[in-house]
Amino acid sequence: IAEELVSAGCAVHLAPAAHSALLSVAYRFTLDDLPAVKPSASDGYFEANLSDTDSPACFHLQLAKSEVGVSIQELGASLASYCEAASPVKLSELSVNNLCIAQFSADRCWYRGVVCEIHEKTALVRYLDYGNTDTVSESSLRHFDKQFLSLPRQALMCRLHNLQSSQADGKWSTAASKIIGKFSQSAL
Repeated sequence: IAEELVSAGCAVHLAPAAHSALLSVAYRFTLDDLPAVKPSASDGYFEANLSDTDSPACFHLQLAKSEVGVSIQELGASLASYCEAASPVKLSELSVNNLCIAQFSADRCWYRGVVCEIHEKTALVRYLDYGNTDTVSESSLRHFDKQFLSLPRQALMCRLHNLQSSQADGKWSTAASKIIGKFSQSAL
């Protein structure tokens, strides 16, 4: 992906010192209670699909299959049952980096998430199994229950090493977005 972005003139490689400076401000979550994702294949690789993009150089890959035998569909059904009976969380009970269960505004389904920001009446949540974010109201948040800890997160944040936009303003061009969009249609 990186080489295609560079060859199309949409990105340039960073000097090592500039890359180190960017890493120091990388977006990080504390998700120590979830098990680590481990490849089952002997070659150490995962099959994954592009699930969400923050930029052409920063995106989320969703594992093509669960490594522990629980499908995302099965997890979704369990989350829906749990959330029907559970009470909403008060925002005052949450902190940034807390795991939660949040209802996604686009489809009204429940997903595992991590709190990224807390505002007066809403929280910004990143969904663990897809990588996307949503601003969620208090009524659409539930406490995270330990029964949902057995499955590792299914979306992994990825960054293309040592790459930045070639645009003077640092923004990514439409051409760069089209290049990364090609990869959302196939397994990586």
